[in-house]
Amino acid sequence: MDEQTSMVDFLHNSCRFFSHESCGQCTPCREGTSWATKMTTRIKAGQGRLKDLDLLAEIGDTIGIMPGTTICGLADGTAWATRTFINKFYDEFAARCPEGPIETVPLTIKRGNLQVATPMGSNTR
Repeated sequence: MDEQTSMVDFLHNSCRFFSHESCGQCTPCREGTSWATKMTTRIKAGQGRLKDLDLLAEIGDTIGIMPGTTICGLADGTAWATRTFINKFYDEFAARCPEGPIETVPLTIKRGNLQVATPMGSNTR
């Protein structure tokens, strides 16, 4: 990896691939991969918005998660890549947004009846 390549570049390339490979028959894949590509293109250009990061995280959590709603696993691949990159490298993506990074608030995840601290550290959303 050269000095110019970043995690933003990797996610952008991944989203472009999934968007290009989408046959367009399934709405989650057709729309979700297209949105993800548009947002990562904007972030890569340094014109991202913090709202884009929230939307990418939402796409990662919702696209392709319902079995039987897509013909193939392309939506699942997009979801896993997007969710992982945003969760693990949030600060690098936020740095590309002119609004600047936001203050990190400790996230609590509800597991059953218990409230537990973020399982993978503060960079997990």
